[in-house]
Amino acid sequence: MEREDIKKLNRISLDFLKNSRFLTASCIVCVFFVSAMLILMFQLTRNSKKSYLQNMRETFGDCDIIAAHEDYSRIDDKVLKNVSGLDGISELNTGIWDYIDMKTALKEKNSVSIYTIGTDNGRLNRARYKFYSRLKDNLIVINQKFADSQNLKVGDAVYCGTKKFTVSEIIYDDNFSFQNIYFAVITKKAFSGIKNEDISSSYMLIKTKHSKKMSNIKNAVKSADKKLDITMIEDSKEYQSYVKVYSSFMNILAVIVIIISLLFIAAVFRRFMQKYSRDMAVMRTMGASIGQVKMIFSLLGVYITGVGCLLGFVFSVLAGKILFGVIGNEFDLVAEARNVDISLAFGIMAAVFAVVEIFLTLFSKSFINKLPYQSMKNDGSSNKAYSGKGIINRFISAVLPSDMLISYKMAVPKMKENFLMIFTIIMLTVFTYCSEDLMDEIGRNNEIYYKNIYTDDVLIQDEQSHYYSKLDNLCKKIQKQVDTNVFLQSEIDAATGITARKSSGKQFFFSGGTSFASLKNMQKSGLVKSSISDFAHSILISRKAAKDYKLKVGDKLVLSTDDADFTDYDERMRTNYKMWEGYKGVKTTVTVVGVIPDSTLASVIIDTDSTIFISFPKEMAVDEWKIFAHKMTKKLDMSLQNARMEFTALRWQSFEQIMAFSHKILKQRYFIVRFTLYMLSVMAGIGWVNAAANMIQSRRKEYVVLRKLGMSEGRVKKIIWYQLVLFIFSGIVAGIVLGIEILKIFNLREYGVRMDIKFRTENIWFILVLFLVLLVSLRKNVRENVAVQA
Repeated sequence: MEREDIKKLNRISLDFLKNSRFLTASCIVCVFFVSAMLILMFQLTRNSKKSYLQNMRETFGDCDIIAAHEDYSRIDDKVLKNVSGLDGISELNTGIWDYIDMKTALKEKNSVSIYTIGTDNGRLNRARYKFYSRLKDNLIVINQKFADSQNLKVGDAVYCGTKKFTVSEIIYDDNFSFQNIYFAVITKKAFSGIKNEDISSSYMLIKTKHSKKMSNIKNAVKSADKKLDITMIEDSKEYQSYVKVYSSFMNILAVIVIIISLLFIAAVFRRFMQKYSRDMAVMRTMGASIGQVKMIFSLLGVYITGVGCLLGFVFSVLAGKILFGVIGNEFDLVAEARNVDISLAFGIMAAVFAVVEIFLTLFSKSFINKLPYQSMKNDGSSNKAYSGKGIINRFISAVLPSDMLISYKMAVPKMKENFLMIFTIIMLTVFTYCSEDLMDEIGRNNEIYYKNIYTDDVLIQDEQSHYYSKLDNLCKKIQKQVDTNVFLQSEIDAATGITARKSSGKQFFFSGGTSFASLKNMQKSGLVKSSISDFAHSILISRKAAKDYKLKVGDKLVLSTDDADFTDYDERMRTNYKMWEGYKGVKTTVTVVGVIPDSTLASVIIDTDSTIFISFPKEMAVDEWKIFAHKMTKKLDMSLQNARMEFTALRWQSFEQIMAFSHKILKQRYFIVRFTLYMLSVMAGIGWVNAAANMIQSRRKEYVVLRKLGMSEGRVKKIIWYQLVLFIFSGIVAGIVLGIEILKIFNLREYGVRMDIKFRTENIWFILVLFLVLLVSLRKNVRENVAVQA
């Protein structure tokens, strides 16, 4: 094809676009919104995930491998030297930890046990423990939790024995503060001086070269000391679990955006394809070759798609930085994640351009190779009359007023023609309705989950096995020192062989674990609502146990250990003391006095004054245990801090603390969902305006007929507005109905029951308000199509 011919075809394409300004603008806006939305959405996904991963790495420390002995014993200096010389290690920091007694005045009698790190000033140590100041032998870094408890500030003195330290920095760390751990950092030299021992290390933080295979480095470190317990940060189950959940969440959102975007493009470009398939047929009739028609249609697509993509790219780059700066605090975005990645934006723009061009090219094959009269025979539009057939149509014809009925008859054929646009609204409403309802459901389930863990307000544990007598003494000691109710709940594995027999003679084991606690203390905390006169002969059961064993409050059971075999239990706990030798089984009759929520610890709680529990040796090892306190108080906090001298891994959180942290995470994700759906709603709204305007324009002849038949201008306008409202609500109502049914099916599969889903207008208020506001933009279009002289 000659250069001059190409210029002529190019001018023809531009003339086509100029003569159909509204359609051209609609298609450009469509591509603009899709490209901008996808760029911003994927940029937000990338930035938020990048920030999330970096925040996770900050929690775990900016290192790839942590190496230490299981008992945190000292690592030999030769091992440290060998590891530091390994190929593939770019950075290595060491340190040592222990609990050290500290006080705020030299003559003060009471001291506080502090989790203390003795370390160097290495970057990895500072990153892991969140301190920035360079340590000296007389300086100390403390966390906010410790500072608040002792009213300390930077510059104040802290004493370890006779050794004086000056507070150089107060840090806030989610890890230690969240678990109510008092934390301090000093130099290794100062640490060794306090402990009266040589300078040594009990852990290594290792940063690897990314060009090296991590597993090879891990094996090399392990070979330096077979006793080392090595943790690869990105391989840890906790780390991968967090990343997997977050990635799944963001991927689901991305799929929703892609689905709505594809529907939006198909709906808006439908009119484009209808018009230009007819125009290309005219060109063929006038003598244009197939090659020329292909070139003209291709140029039409390139101009519209190119301009739309370019505008979307420029807008995203300029607005993205502002947007991410505004929402940065809400998402906890790190500094480097508050910009737009130009290469990612360009790649998405190119992908949108390619998808639209492929879409148009495939469509063009359906008409370009046809004869002119075949292409003009059906232009794809529908001006069929309303048939009135069907039970629903006859019912509507009987109940609707005349003007509404006319609107309905005119709108139905066009609604079929614009099915893709209505389907887009349906899907958007479904996603909006379901996502908000499911986010609320996640929030409710999240609270239920933690309530099952936190039987009372404060949960105290260390996830280690102890003898029951030691735990019992700890609980009693705490109770004497605090001003709130405290009780111990310890689980004895179901394998110990406690059997239950109902009055009917049916015998069973309580699956899910059997635990022991003081029902009297549980009643003081308000966890047992019923009045109990004989605690020793009372038990509590979970809702699941009540359902599984068909039990209710007031039922009597005979509990027995006559046939119990505790030898496996003894061996499993690796205890050498045969405390169960010569054990004689006992029986006791108990009454079910309450049904409690399902717990993660046990399905039945037996009182510690019961005959069965008294028959057990008090030196038995307890694998699973928890201490609960009714209220978090300063005295409780101090008592637990002191208890760390004996229980070094002891930690505690209140239900209020864990829910505040959990709600923060859910709030961030809820914000992402709403932001995405609002943007999609705006995009769909633009498409709806385009489809509505085309619908009004295509019915212009019918409006002329109505005016010439004597119908007033106001009445014709009213008929048009009725059609537009019907156009909106058909998609939204259908979306709500479909969304409710999806949620019902979800609840049926998830919970095994058909739950009633209440209609909640707040789920779709944004879509309703947006589309009703967009109606205003069609006033000129309505007025122009009605202003016909009768």
